[in-house]
Amino acid sequence: MSSGTSFYNGQERGYWTAGSFSARVPVDMVYPVGFAPPSLKMGCGGIDFFGGGVSLMNFQYLVQKFQGTLASAATVAFDMALKVLCPICSETLRSVEATPPSTRTDPGGVLPDAPKRDTAPEPVFNF
Repeated sequence: MSSGTSFYNGQERGYWTAGSFSARVPVDMVYPVGFAPPSLKMGCGGIDFFGGGVSLMNFQYLVQKFQGTLASAATVAFDMALKVLCPICSETLRSVEATPPSTRTDPGGVLPDAPKRDTAPEPVFNF
């Protein structure tokens, strides 16, 4: 969300704003337990009291997060071992993963175009 520059003219003075920009990025932080302490605020406008709160994460969501972490653990361990044993290999693998798939499958037109089919291929084995 953004807004451009603007000028507001009040009773006693003019106000100029240089615009604004606001962007939100989803952050996936998992906190299994949340706690908000009690608070008491008093002022000329009145009294505000909050009794505090505790939030507990849904157990099924927590299990899904741990399963996702464990599923990627083998990849992370392989990458760490590759960095230790062969740093050049690790950098090469990262650069290959960073390239778009279209450039990886056909390196500059070396592979011939596959024939286009309108029907399914014939079965190899007839039973």
